[in-house]
Amino acid sequence: TMPKGLRKLKNLVALNLSANELEAFPDEQMESLVRLVALDISCNRLTTIPKLLSLVSLQSLDLSYNRLEKLEPIGEAGTYGALDRLEHLDLRSNFICDPNEIKRLKSLKSLRRLLFCSDSELKSWKRRRQGSHAVPPPPNTIVCRAGYRTAVRTIVPSLEILDDVPMKTSGTNLGSKATLRVDWVALRRF
Repeated sequence: TMPKGLRKLKNLVALNLSANELEAFPDEQMESLVRLVALDISCNRLTTIPKLLSLVSLQSLDLSYNRLEKLEPIGEAGTYGALDRLEHLDLRSNFICDPNEIKRLKSLKSLRRLLFCSDSELKSWKRRRQGSHAVPPPPNTIVCRAGYRTAVRTIVPSLEILDDVPMKTSGTNLGSKATLRVDWVALRRF
């Protein structure tokens, strides 16, 4: 359950509510937390993301291991400049399947690290899949789609790390013209 009186903690800079079996996070609890820098609400049962409009100081947001399918509140808050300082976003082990949800992250101009799936989880899934076609995909199935990394790189150009793997961002690191062409084709299919 949510702690009572959370709204009175106006100078709070870090809040960890992980593993509390929360099914909802009342939006009104967030209104006074304008100095919050780190919010961890991982390992709960959340199906929706709380409104984040008042979190103007937030730099790290951990929403991993929940039951999220949509990223709309993140996109909305970013559009209004509320998440201008957000650098780290962890969305591992949710149920984000629709590739259009990635577009909601476009307004996060300071985002440096984004996790939909850890690199080790993805490699493990790929290894298991080689031996059998019946292996279920990782929770966020968008990571299995062709062109996933290219799409994220295009939508969130400020990213330095995606799923624990550094992004290639400067001229010569992007690859050859052939690689870029293949990436563009994959992005259109994504």
